[in-house]
Amino acid sequence: MSMKSSIIYGYGFSIENVTEETLAQFILNHRNVFSKDKEENGVCDLAEQLLKKQAGEYELLRYLSDYEDDNSGNSGFGAVISNIMSRETGILFQYESGQSDCNSKKHILFPECFSWQLNDKEKELTEESLREIMSKYAVELNLETSDVGYHSVEYYG
Repeated sequence: MSMKSSIIYGYGFSIENVTEETLAQFILNHRNVFSKDKEENGVCDLAEQLLKKQAGEYELLRYLSDYEDDNSGNSGFGAVISNIMSRETGILFQYESGQSDCNSKKHILFPECFSWQLNDKEKELTEESLREIMSKYAVELNLETSDVGYHSVEYYG
């Protein structure tokens, strides 16, 4: 059996330091675009409970372990962030969970792709405008804007 490595390149930021409370507040701040179905409404309800201290520690993160990114198919709390960003902006962002064996961290990325794969909104982006959009979300997630830039996430298996 052979092993293969895969590396995803893109522009974005690490979400390793997002706290559960910050994530809960982020979800509620964007409830208007996030709660599109029963599962997402349940996530919003749990986020409210967490902020009111009616939910246990890590309960939201455990609940989101199977929640899937609309674009990458990866599961986890980062999928919520990516889906919200994509729905609000019309830009395809994706959650990349990385693999700890490869020293890869969890990231939200605007992935590198071929020009014909871009939608009209994405074709208008400049690095400056993309940085501005991503920095806005990084600040809301209590992350350093200095981390917004080019990243790679590796998988091995």
